Amino acid sequence: MTTDEIITFVLPDLVSHCPYPYRINPNWKEPAQDSEQWTKEVINFTSERLAEFLGAKFGEFAATCYPETDASRLRTCMDFLTFAFVIDDAMDEFGAEGARALAECSLKAMRDPIDFQTDKKIGILTKWWFSRFAQGAHTSLIQRFVHSMKLTYQAMGQEAADRVKNHTPSLSSYVVRRRDASGVKPCLHFIEFAGGFCLPEDVLQSEVMRSLEESAVDYIAWVNDLFSYNKEAGAGHTYNLVTVVMKNNGCSLQDAIDCVGELCNSCIDRFERDCRRLPSWGPEIDDLVAKYIIGLQDWMSSVVQWSFRSERYFGKDGLEIQKSRIVQLHKDIIEESQGPDKEEEGPRL
Repeated sequence: MTTDEIITFVLPDLVSHCPYPYRINPNWKEPAQDSEQWTKEVINFTSERLAEFLGAKFGEFAATCYPETDASRLRTCMDFLTFAFVIDDAMDEFGAEGARALAECSLKAMRDPIDFQTDKKIGILTKWWFSRFAQGAHTSLIQRFVHSMKLTYQAMGQEAADRVKNHTPSLSSYVVRRRDASGVKPCLHFIEFAGGFCLPEDVLQSEVMRSLEESAVDYIAWVNDLFSYNKEAGAGHTYNLVTVVMKNNGCSLQDAIDCVGELCNSCIDRFERDCRRLPSWGPEIDDLVAKYIIGLQDWMSSVVQWSFRSERYFGKDGLEIQKSRIVQLHKDIIEESQGPDKEEEGPRL
């Protein structure tokens, strides 16, 4: 077999297994345009990166994750989600020290978004969205959010160190670390911000709510790993659940894809079981819990549907791939797909 031959893999059917409606905020277009324009002014993308940025449709993604919030809060959500993707891409290009420097600058901006002065783009972007988040969020929500961001940055830094060492973690350690490194947890805090409420800490720390959140976080992170695998592995980025399954289980690419798909669908099943065993905290709290759970469902539905509508992972072929589920393997990873024993090409740089 030559590398000129076309090799494909088949994505699992996630769409039909995700029962939650795909909704979009009716107020999304104008704030999405404004958010894009602001980010372009700060980042000053190259022409190639700008095309990728616009094709990703981050504003539309935020509009499907927070479909009921007002235009003002939606704009803050859009700015944060755009920032989250931009910083995720930036972290892929830095080693452990660079990742720590980026994280420290962003965290300083969160500690003092008004008076902290910096010319670093990550600091400018952080100040922009965090100052508005802090004005509209409850104090305890702000504290939870900042703590989650710290954990996210720490996990990203560990990922960067592993990439430099060309280290593939065990499946169990990857799963635990991915819950923070994916950056999903801070995004879920924005459900409360978008809805203008704040859940009590004892409710959030209850066993059933922790299980619900964990299912949602795992689902969103693993779906992202699944859909981004071809793009990331083609660029030499091998820190992905698909790769971890191949390395740890000694299996083929298609077997790993199928395994990750089963893991994703099992998260939906667990989430549904947990919803059926929710206790009551009284009418007022139960209403807030219901809103939060709908927010989790919106996120799970959105990550599946938007990934095909965006050009971030499948280029302009996303909607066709959604129908066929067939993906042409990136030419630079064809050899790797032929067996589990081929040495990794190197760390993400």
